[in-house]
Amino acid sequence: MLQEVSKENVVVARPYTLILRVTERCEVGCDHCCINAIPTGSEMDLELLEDTLDGAKESGVGLIHISGGEPLMHSEVEQFVRRSTERGFYVELTTSTYSKQGENDAARLAGMKTAGLKRVMLSYDMAHAARVSIDHFAEFVREAQAEDLEVCVVTVEWEGSAWPLERVKSECESRGVNGELVDWCRSNLSSVGRAARSYRKKAAPSGKGARCPYILTAPTLAPDGTVFLCPNLQSRSKLYQLGNVRKQPMAEILGTLQSSRFYRSLSALGPHGAAEVIGLTLDELSEDMCDCCQVVLKVAEDPNSYAKVEDAISDEETVPVDIEALLPGHRRFVLGEERPQAGCLCG
Repeated sequence: MLQEVSKENVVVARPYTLILRVTERCEVGCDHCCINAIPTGSEMDLELLEDTLDGAKESGVGLIHISGGEPLMHSEVEQFVRRSTERGFYVELTTSTYSKQGENDAARLAGMKTAGLKRVMLSYDMAHAARVSIDHFAEFVREAQAEDLEVCVVTVEWEGSAWPLERVKSECESRGVNGELVDWCRSNLSSVGRAARSYRKKAAPSGKGARCPYILTAPTLAPDGTVFLCPNLQSRSKLYQLGNVRKQPMAEILGTLQSSRFYRSLSALGPHGAAEVIGLTLDELSEDMCDCCQVVLKVAEDPNSYAKVEDAISDEETVPVDIEALLPGHRRFVLGEERPQAGCLCG
């Protein structure tokens, strides 16, 4: 477990997890998908994984988060779990529980558990319900519990949603899920990616001045080898792209991220705080954190704006992890806590 403590006795923000976007394919087509996943998206190969894991371990990463798109659509996802486990990483996977019509996706959990999978993070909300039945979803949760995997269910909510967290929990429990052993979490809608077309004016506010829990802590590896700043943003800014492991070692990319005053300042201030430092008018920005971050990264490509954000923090100053903003399983991992006997209801 990761626990790096500063002299102020807080956990220091640095790359503790590496998110593997093993595929950008998905059959569900959620209208709030942050990466615009489609059935014909690109996929990561195992060679890229092998070139990445040792550098991530060298940099102090302890958690591998397998994501997508829909990772169950990758034919070799078990090998991603196995090879990451063999390197000593704690491995989790996030999924909608659905690959395509007629597939018994829950049957793959046994193989992934044998390969070393520890936790599954499952998504269900109104957008998922349009394609994934609650019966299918609940069956997947039951099978994950039968395999003794740690389970987290995340529901994205927005105004008028027919599937709020309480309904998802109730419907799963009525179908035999042990709700006491699930981390139930709700999340606000972020109006980025595909959601930007439909929800930009409807997105629930994340709170001006709030810090992002992913900056510094959760860089994301894409199928083409690009390392992105976080998993939840579609941005064309060069500041969102940290490097490419086909051209530069992962340890070097992560080391640059961790030492960067710009990214440490962005983490400490939060996107809205950084926008204020640059001189942007907050009333003209979206209250959505991810939406605001896109604007900040693009504006900060200007050297003067970049310097303003960079100068908000000193070389010696440490940035603590925003523990309360982390999902429960990540919070326990960062703090070095053991798996609990009961889940939680949060968000």
